[in-house]
Amino acid sequence: LVVPAFHIGGLMPLTTSVQKGTSVYFLPDFDPVEVWAVITRERITTTMVVPAMAQALLAVAGKIVVDASSLISVTCGASVVPKSIIENFGKLGVSVQQVYGLTEVTGATSFWKASMNPDKADSHGKPVYLMELKIADPATGASLSTGSRGEILCRGSVVFAGYWNNEEATAAAFRDGWFA
Repeated sequence: LVVPAFHIGGLMPLTTSVQKGTSVYFLPDFDPVEVWAVITRERITTTMVVPAMAQALLAVAGKIVVDASSLISVTCGASVVPKSIIENFGKLGVSVQQVYGLTEVTGATSFWKASMNPDKADSHGKPVYLMELKIADPATGASLSTGSRGEILCRGSVVFAGYWNNEEATAAAFRDGWFA
């Protein structure tokens, strides 16, 4: 069974789609009206967007008739995901999963979805498989207690080994084995 998946840009969703054997639909540019047309026509089940794109999709959905019946989930990341995005996609019957990540860790470091705890929608959730996270004091690297503000440090087998031919940048990026 091939489940259609819709994706704009980025390597990780494409890699996952290849591993899972799903279809991927690419668009040359982001146009929210065209995205909804493709979702309807191709019966897209999932997409990955940044919050600004999600807001544009919701704005269009408030002005024209859209068919979100095939769309199961939206993965959203790259910046804070406002609770209003989660709530408004929910009104369309679409769940939102938040991700936090960066290229140096081959994609996501953590994720959140409503089944974890809807009250924690303003968090980035839990570490992904093979990832360890801590919040640290930016000056010292010392671990901080839950609820404290600090720098996110990560380590695990999916964290990159270093920047190509740039030992100085690599050394600056790690603190006692943690990628900062």
